[in-house]
Amino acid sequence: MRKQLQLVFGSSLIALLAATGWFAYDTQQEVSPTFEQTEQAIDEADQDQAPTQPDTPTTYTTKKGLTFEAIIVFDRDGDTLDVTGKVPGSWLFEANFSYDLLDFQGTVVSSGPIMVEGDWQTTQPVLFTVDIDTSKLEKPFTVRFQNDNPSGLEEHSDSLEIAIK
Repeated sequence: MRKQLQLVFGSSLIALLAATGWFAYDTQQEVSPTFEQTEQAIDEADQDQAPTQPDTPTTYTTKKGLTFEAIIVFDRDGDTLDVTGKVPGSWLFEANFSYDLLDFQGTVVSSGPIMVEGDWQTTQPVLFTVDIDTSKLEKPFTVRFQNDNPSGLEEHSDSLEIAIK
């Protein structure tokens, strides 16, 4: 009788240990994804958060009636405004023009130059790309693009303001 009791108890103990081991193994597989699964999840998350790039630029008109084209999007972290477009060649001096960031009250928070790509000594539109740090601002704010006006004369000044909401 004692041998039967030991056999039943031993068998039950082995079954319990086997079930515990299987549960731990099964749980470990669910908790620890493979490298490939982790990489795939990161890629999917990146795609979900990627900014949507408009296919065509928006056409704006400067204060003096010139055409300014731009695609404006926030990057993934939301702290940088990525701007790509075409600026009138007549806006440029030494291949650049400038921008100002204005808060909701119209106060200039930051400024910077924008260098164009390619031949800038033309009256034709010239390509440009700039990343503008907007981390110091809260929406709404305004981006003001300004021609480079080395003469300082008001009659040669031109600008374009774009509200970012």
